[in-house]
Amino acid sequence: MTRPSYQVRPCESITEVLKTHYKWAIDQQWDSGKDGNDIKQVLYPTQPSSFLVGTIQEEGKENKEEKILASICAIQYDDNNGFLAWYIVGEATERKKGYGLQVFNQALENLSTSSWIGLNGVAEQVHNYKKSGFTVHGDITRYNGKNNNNDLLTTTTEAVNIAESPQLLDQLVDRDHRTIGMRRPTFIGHWVQYHSTYGWGLALKDKENKVVGFGCMRPLESGLYRIGPLFADSLDYAQDLVTRLMAKAPSGSEYTTDAWMTTPETKELFEDRLGWSPLATFHRMWRKGTHINENNDQVPCPYESPAIKNGYYSVVSVEVG
Repeated sequence: MTRPSYQVRPCESITEVLKTHYKWAIDQQWDSGKDGNDIKQVLYPTQPSSFLVGTIQEEGKENKEEKILASICAIQYDDNNGFLAWYIVGEATERKKGYGLQVFNQALENLSTSSWIGLNGVAEQVHNYKKSGFTVHGDITRYNGKNNNNDLLTTTTEAVNIAESPQLLDQLVDRDHRTIGMRRPTFIGHWVQYHSTYGWGLALKDKENKVVGFGCMRPLESGLYRIGPLFADSLDYAQDLVTRLMAKAPSGSEYTTDAWMTTPETKELFEDRLGWSPLATFHRMWRKGTHINENNDQVPCPYESPAIKNGYYSVVSVEVG
């Protein structure tokens, strides 16, 4: 049972976000972006009010002090779709007391006017999310591996640094929208800028300057490098992007990606061609908000979408969709 003084409020600063959402994620071995840069450079600037904490006034002290027990991020993208992440109760002794559920329900309330609300859940929590109206609409497999096949690479077409190609930003936003079902130009703009300083981002172009592939890579707290998103018009384009990105990291580095498992091509890329190993599975789940009409009554990124079946290899991250 939660204590009477428990309340949920927005984080007061990026410093508070890093002390809770980021630190607790590292404690849980979630392996976030190095130094919290994915939060500092992308998520927080996109919507600072999306970061929430659950707090109590500590008892038995002359001057009561606030203690933070739980965290969550409830971000609403430009197209009115919402996404939940960093749902954590920090101390093991405070779990299963209702603190997490209250911060989770407040996040749902904050996103209630969204068209759809999504999250990526681990298998053991799927039944709990179903109680809140979420249903599974996709599977994600986390792969780890090394640069095993660099000498096998055959370049396919021109690759450009996305940070040096602002004229391609609209195409990247459209590709992200077409592939994952959420339109989020503010987020993608920050994501591109983030990888220009703290990682790498590449786009493949054909002779007509059409983007036929888009991939990013950044260092993680553990020392691994995470690739994501990875969108490509063909399996060869996808392999070309991954291999080019791996070549940016020091020799001997290890890599990870959260792969969207809609088609056999994803498994072929990461297991058969690259020799990476599957480590964990997550489930993309959605529930309806209240802002549903005839133009958005279909869940984002459904299995049957041609854009999903052809060209979606890895998500941006399990935290943000």
